[in-house]
Amino acid sequence: MTMLSVLISILGLAATLVGIYLAYLFYINPSKRFNEYLKNPKNWEEYRQSDLSPVDIYRHKYFPDFQIKVSHESLNNDFNEDWIKDYPDKTKETYLVKLIAKGIEIAQFVFLSLDGDRINVPLPKIGANGKKYYYSDLQINLYQVIDKFNTSGEYPITDFISEQKKDIVILASNKDPWFLRAIFWLENILINKGIL
Repeated sequence: MTMLSVLISILGLAATLVGIYLAYLFYINPSKRFNEYLKNPKNWEEYRQSDLSPVDIYRHKYFPDFQIKVSHESLNNDFNEDWIKDYPDKTKETYLVKLIAKGIEIAQFVFLSLDGDRINVPLPKIGANGKKYYYSDLQINLYQVIDKFNTSGEYPITDFISEQKKDIVILASNKDPWFLRAIFWLENILINKGIL
């Protein structure tokens, strides 16, 4: 009888874990999941619809519904702010990068192309007083994924930050609840084992 109760307990635990994971897939804020997926650039791949497309698409290898769309249409061909270092090539342009989850745009960021398109970084956010510049961890993680395809990760954003005329700070976001971190941890194990 004790063997049967142990077996039922194990099945109950497994069913609970599966239920928690399914709730995570369908009910957890997609931007939280996006930020977690962006932390590991090696899990992203380039997805080409056409060589003539003005948009680069990167998608998560294991969750292809999570995509990054980089538009190469310039928003501003003559972008200039006093915090930007002077580069040999004076071309400074801005363009949009969109985060897409299951076909729905959940966020967009303005990126900056400097030095004749040799440097592509997110536009830092400006603090409430208008004097402080900062990057969120989501911007940093997004940069690392895009940089993997542009420069093979050879230009860390910390190098860019240290070269600018004004200080730019990297802000860490609030920690996720323990159960959400546990789900992300379990998901990473399943991905690394090839189960997902």
